[in-house]
Amino acid sequence: SRGLGDVYKRQVRVNEQIAAIEAERDKELSDFREEYEAKRAMIDAQNRISYAKKGSLQELDARLDILELQKAAELKEAKKTEADKLAIEGKYLKLTEDAYLEFGKVQLSHQQSQNELELSDQQIFLNKELSMLEQQYSKGIIKKDAYEKKKADLQYQYAVQALQQEIDLLENSLYLFSGDAVSYTHLRAH
Repeated sequence: SRGLGDVYKRQVRVNEQIAAIEAERDKELSDFREEYEAKRAMIDAQNRISYAKKGSLQELDARLDILELQKAAELKEAKKTEADKLAIEGKYLKLTEDAYLEFGKVQLSHQQSQNELELSDQQIFLNKELSMLEQQYSKGIIKKDAYEKKKADLQYQYAVQALQQEIDLLENSLYLFSGDAVSYTHLRAH
């Protein structure tokens, strides 16, 4: 009976060792899978950056994904080494803010260029209208009072359009640089 008990105890120990080995193997497999998924996600995000147009929302999304993956990797490493997790969080918060700021600058630059083109087109249109008005006046088709009024109206209309574009640009720059996460959600919707 004593021999049977020893055999049974040894069998229990062997089973416990097998269970421990299987648990270790499962953990290593899980760690490997996690590391593989993180590397794949990083490669995917880097590929998205290389295909995205410079300064686009797609580029910003990919950059933010990369920052999130890097932060997760550093936090995982910090767990092993007991490093300061708050410092890591702060570092990536700053990097994320920088990415938004850079995106905002590019968007603002694009909008300024677009506004300049529109103002140039409007100036050309105004000059044509004023030239036609000048011809009508010089040929006696319209009187001086009508000429002066129409000329003033055209110039006023052009000035109002130019000011409205400046106001829109200023509003957008405030919006882009507000640092509000909600504004990014709003941008993604457009």
